[in-house]
Amino acid sequence: MADSVTVTSPPAAGTLLQQSGAWRAPVERWTSTGNAFAAAGMLGLGLVQIAFAAPLPELHQLELSPGAARLTGLFLSLCALALLIGRRGWAAAGLTAFWAGWAALAFVSAVSTSPFVLPAGVPFAELVIFACWLLTGTGAGRRIGSALLPAAWGIALLLFGAIHLLYRDAIASMIPAWLPMRDLWPAVTGTVQLAAGVAMVSSQWRRAAAAIVALVYLSWIPVVHLPRLIQDPTSLTEWTFAITALVLAGCLMATASPKATGWNDGSRPDDLTPSDT
Repeated sequence: MADSVTVTSPPAAGTLLQQSGAWRAPVERWTSTGNAFAAAGMLGLGLVQIAFAAPLPELHQLELSPGAARLTGLFLSLCALALLIGRRGWAAAGLTAFWAGWAALAFVSAVSTSPFVLPAGVPFAELVIFACWLLTGTGAGRRIGSALLPAAWGIALLLFGAIHLLYRDAIASMIPAWLPMRDLWPAVTGTVQLAAGVAMVSSQWRRAAAAIVALVYLSWIPVVHLPRLIQDPTSLTEWTFAITALVLAGCLMATASPKATGWNDGSRPDDLTPSDT
């Protein structure tokens, strides 16, 4: 009698990240700090606004007096500090409403742009991500935020990727001249972001895509923004863009993490991370 043969299917491609024990643990430890990265970035934005006494370029769609700008920065700083020390309930709720309000203004500004251009939608996309991430830190909105954050990232990454591909010359001009193949990088980063945007709707590839793009955004800080800040440390725009990259990277790390150790209140990890379903 012939021996029976058991045929097993190869593991789904998306499960390879979960089965890679050699580097799974360090990746998970890194991504589990995403909430802290994002909260530290929020604190940085608040401190920069206090120092410059001016609205943050692109993120704030209204002109603010120096006093109002400092008060806004103080509110942002105190709430972000509360997130970092674990007092997140009121802070996350307050910042969710804060950034959602600015997102509404950014939406009005984007749709009123004539003619409409894709870059006009960038502030709105970034602010929606801020609000969705913070919603995961609230009690009542936690599950809603966990469901909305991957969707917000999917749409935003498709937008960001399209901008990198359609505005290659403008993006290339931001890349340091010493970097090899300077004109090629917009196509690379655009393609990566488009692919990651599609992957955000997949339960198998979401975490891997979020982790990869988080690394890309973090790399922009020393490669693109830091040299410009060294050249002109008084540039509010450059400070805002650099710290925004940190916040976005932190939000992506939180999306990639199977745990949410950054929300420091003893809540169950699966309540604080984006759903894979």
